[in-house]
Amino acid sequence: MNASPHFAQTYAEARDKFLAAGAERGARMFRDVHPSERGAQGEELSIDGAKIGDDKAPALLLLTSGTHGVEGLCGSGCQAALLADRLFAKVGPAGRLERGHGLAEWCELADVAYGRDVAKKLAGLDIGQTVVVADRACVAVEAMEGTDATIERAATLSNGRRLVIVKVSKPDQDMRFDVPVVGLKTIQVMGRSNAMLLALDAGKTLLFERQRLLEEADRAGIAIVGIE
Repeated sequence: MNASPHFAQTYAEARDKFLAAGAERGARMFRDVHPSERGAQGEELSIDGAKIGDDKAPALLLLTSGTHGVEGLCGSGCQAALLADRLFAKVGPAGRLERGHGLAEWCELADVAYGRDVAKKLAGLDIGQTVVVADRACVAVEAMEGTDATIERAATLSNGRRLVIVKVSKPDQDMRFDVPVVGLKTIQVMGRSNAMLLALDAGKTLLFERQRLLEEADRAGIAIVGIE
């Protein structure tokens, strides 16, 4: 995608672009106005958010971008561009997605996008379904050892970096055979391996012991998101 149109030169323009992207996406928007400070032109300063998915979902992924000083315009542009990105056009049944304009944080979305493209190519060759990514580089790819062993191997190679796990289905996946599966053990392995985000093919991944899995992910601080 061409992200350039989503970036702005001023705070007010950046906020307008974020709100417009949220409206176009059909997101539920919310706002928290600073009680006393104002911007360079006297405008209100606020944190704006966009909610996508079921408010009653048992899991939540919060996506934010850094906004210290000049980072603010870049962070807001990233959020607006992500709202328009086809990669996150669908939230999996396990979670809800929230994006923020005006927050100082970081996220692993670039790793998810990179990992999805690599994993889809591998799945198309019937090699494996899972890749482990850190800083837009593959740390490990799944072969015959399975997802959990792949994550454990990645942990020995990552020098303590935070890991992102991307698990996908094959192109034209036959849902009767070799469907991607995630179980409680995978979440436990992720917790030991500093893997804090799990991205899954929305609607094409089975979650065994779903409630226990989500509770364990919540305790470990692991985000689970559906991608398309």
